Amino acid sequence: NDANAEYLAKIRNAMDQQQVAYQFAELGKVDAGGGGTIGATDVANAQPDGYKLGFCISAPLAVMPLYGETSYQLEDCQTICGAYSTLNVLAVSADSPIQNVEDLVAYIEENNGVLSYGGSGTGNIQHLTIEEWFQQAGSTDWNMTCVAYTDGDSAEAVALMSGEVPFAIMQSQGVKSYVEDNSLRVLMVFGEDRPKWMKDQGLEIPTTKDLGYSCTIAPLIGFWGPKGISQEVIDTISNAFYEATKDPDTQKAIENLGLEFDYRTAEEYEKALQDLEPVAEELLKQLGMISG
Repeated sequence: NDANAEYLAKIRNAMDQQQVAYQFAELGKVDAGGGGTIGATDVANAQPDGYKLGFCISAPLAVMPLYGETSYQLEDCQTICGAYSTLNVLAVSADSPIQNVEDLVAYIEENNGVLSYGGSGTGNIQHLTIEEWFQQAGSTDWNMTCVAYTDGDSAEAVALMSGEVPFAIMQSQGVKSYVEDNSLRVLMVFGEDRPKWMKDQGLEIPTTKDLGYSCTIAPLIGFWGPKGISQEVIDTISNAFYEATKDPDTQKAIENLGLEFDYRTAEEYEKALQDLEPVAEELLKQLGMISG
């Protein structure tokens, strides 16, 4: 989108000023419908010289290869640095009798663990995020169905307010305006911390960590390239990105996107993806989306 393009343009400009050469593969534009795999394939098969990089969410690296339809695996990719993350939340209509996560779990149990809820689709990072929580919050008898609202968070918000679904998993930046006009209520943030806008508004909404749940399926966004990039190139690009994010205009661009600055070294970024992959694989097997 335009905001993300603006953000990347600022990063590019900052790297240009530091004389860092590169070429970004625009994963979303190349293959939005295929989960970014065409763009990721292009990067994974590039020369490991640091001139062609990927910049994307976790899915093309750690989830899509699990379906067995890509020519690359996570181990074929060299992480450079984590950039930021986008947080997901559990939301209900503001007039819902469900006031907190405990109420939601009780509501699901009252319906014998068989309910539909709103989401962006199936088999993606967001879907796996809530399925990981279902397994911790409920029982093996729960049989939840994701109603996919592919038009985005606004479509989910309408579904919640109209009573079409009782709850939904949404992106934190997508729910923000609806919380501010008292149309929706957020029950929980998936992850270890609340987004900046919630803190700024003094909203004490619990995270999965606060409530004793783990959240391994994290929508991390970062820079990476083909395996074999030298440590010198990794350090140069990682340091250039980190310096670029100190720019006030870049910080504002991140804030406008509703994203959370989440810089991670190549090693930290790689470990997060490696931790995510087996959890995603097991969830996909249990959902019947891959064999095994």
